[in-house]
Amino acid sequence: MATHVSVLPRELLEIISADAAAPSLRFVRLPHPRTNLPCLFLPYESAGGQSAILEVQAISPDAERSWFMNGTHVVEDGKLLVYTPIDPAFLLAPLLQLSEPSEGQPGQYLPAEDLFDFVSVRLTIAADTVTTTPAEKANADVLHLLRFRCIGEALRRVCDYKELNEDMTVYRFSRQKLVNYARAKVDHLASPDVFSKFRVLVRGLAKEGLADDIESKKDITTQARLRAACDLVSQYLAPETNATLTAMFDFSALDAYLSTLQDDLFPTTKKTSAAASLPAQEKGTKRKAEKQGSRGVEKLKKANTAGMSKLSSFFQKKP
Repeated sequence: MATHVSVLPRELLEIISADAAAPSLRFVRLPHPRTNLPCLFLPYESAGGQSAILEVQAISPDAERSWFMNGTHVVEDGKLLVYTPIDPAFLLAPLLQLSEPSEGQPGQYLPAEDLFDFVSVRLTIAADTVTTTPAEKANADVLHLLRFRCIGEALRRVCDYKELNEDMTVYRFSRQKLVNYARAKVDHLASPDVFSKFRVLVRGLAKEGLADDIESKKDITTQARLRAACDLVSQYLAPETNATLTAMFDFSALDAYLSTLQDDLFPTTKKTSAAASLPAQEKGTKRKAEKQGSRGVEKLKKANTAGMSKLSSFFQKKP
């Protein structure tokens, strides 16, 4: 059995520690929300009934590496597996889009079980034609998601829904609700209190001189936080959805500031390159005067050489 070094959330580690076999844990292969390529995910439910979904990412070294564990055991595979939480609403988006009769057109209202059945069939067709994922496996992976409470909550975030009665709720995927939900995510991440917790994002603003919320740059700093939050959320959105999301914000003040900052950083280079393209007269430079010879040389130039033999005549054969 292969051994991998992994970084796990504490809750998942407790589940594995409580049950070494962990029969309830099952990996699923689903389309990634941004690339639509098959990726590995791990849904799980904690002892308290809370559920979540983890994205499995492998960090591979540039060259062959091994892990030395406790100084006695060696793991030959040098990869590091990182399990990071992913918003189930973003994970469902590419799946639920398969329920649309045509791109951008709303589908029918269906119960969650019927909706996932329909999606799994569409995904099965895609798996048979454009991926190497077995059709039966793709179908089972989609249906497996219905076991988790977080999926039901995610459906309400990206779908229009109607409660027909206490036991029956029907759903229909809504692109607009997906964009609005992503917008709410961006606004939340861009708030100063939340944004300050992400050191990578804060360092990005510091490079542009926007780390401090200066009153004179307040609008620019706000737009910078929004753009950084957009870039972060875009990692889990399809390109067309991300384009719609980005168009909802005005970054004109930030773009103007960055353009001015770029000009201030490289003024000498621009002036030098512009001056190099001008003629010498337009540059304001004078032509250097021709260098004059010594006084003796000038007198020799004026000497009368009529009737004198040339120097080359001394090297010719005599007749």
